[in-house]
Amino acid sequence: VFCFFIDLLVFTFLIYLGNKFYQLTFPLFPKSLQLDCSRYIRQTHTLQECLPFYNSPRTAGFRLFWENYYTRKSNSRAFQVLSTIQGDGCCGFFAPLQCRNNTEPFPSYLSKKGISSTFLSQRVTCGYKPNFYPQQSDCANYYDIALGIVGGCNYDLGVSYCLEKTLDQYSLGCASYVEDYATKLVGPHGIAVMILSSFNFIMMLFACCMWWKRKESDVFPDFIAKKGAVNYFRVRGQFQIFPSDGLLLKEEYLPNTKSSISSKKYSRKFDNQIVSGKVNNNNTPNVSNKTTNEVVNNDNNNENDDNSGSQESEEEEKSIV
Repeated sequence: VFCFFIDLLVFTFLIYLGNKFYQLTFPLFPKSLQLDCSRYIRQTHTLQECLPFYNSPRTAGFRLFWENYYTRKSNSRAFQVLSTIQGDGCCGFFAPLQCRNNTEPFPSYLSKKGISSTFLSQRVTCGYKPNFYPQQSDCANYYDIALGIVGGCNYDLGVSYCLEKTLDQYSLGCASYVEDYATKLVGPHGIAVMILSSFNFIMMLFACCMWWKRKESDVFPDFIAKKGAVNYFRVRGQFQIFPSDGLLLKEEYLPNTKSSISSKKYSRKFDNQIVSGKVNNNNTPNVSNKTTNEVVNNDNNNENDDNSGSQESEEEEKSIV
């Protein structure tokens, strides 16, 4: 019983944990909204419709994910991850040249380990001129090229060759793609946890079967279930003895040679007692006198035949000598 309830608690926890992991793979905002709000020029959604997406704690978490890799972009592995997410379709995190200051701090429950303190003072920091993102070491775009005024960078923490692309109506940030990449990392773990919980469910079934199984005393007779020496006189009511024709012959208790007479004398004596009804109990039927006499006479005749056969063989040996 104890094992069953322990398995039940573990099974419940695994299902809850796997479900939590798997729920993280479902987007909070429709993909169509995410993609349109990440464009340089929005096509189907207004700014008011996009603000919940921009300010969402879930989006803030994915931005921290991006900033973590961006902080380590000198590392080939981190740079490869950023380049893989960007591909040929997007550049940076939020929509190009659409920076909006967000002074809210990141949620305290989100991990900030490994991220440069420059990015942690607030969620989004903009550049020197409106709509520009902060200038980067590899990205500086002019606000007024005639006057030589640098406004910052067109892209939000972008890397690689996409920083050199000219902006157009199809220019896109990678916020939605970051979510896709991150959920692909988390989703299989949730599914694996829920699948592995099936083994715990099997253990619950085993525990339940062991709990409800029949006791040994309900299956076996008392003289088998009880350990130690068996006293058959105390359990004589739990079995019966039935006569069988030719039992001694079938069991090969009737001797065929003189040498086997002495070795089986005790066995025949005991069998004769059983046949004659001396060894019996209340539930054992008596064998008829006719059957008893026939078996005893056959036994004596066989013994006489063996004795006469042995005497003849001795006389033949003497005559030969």
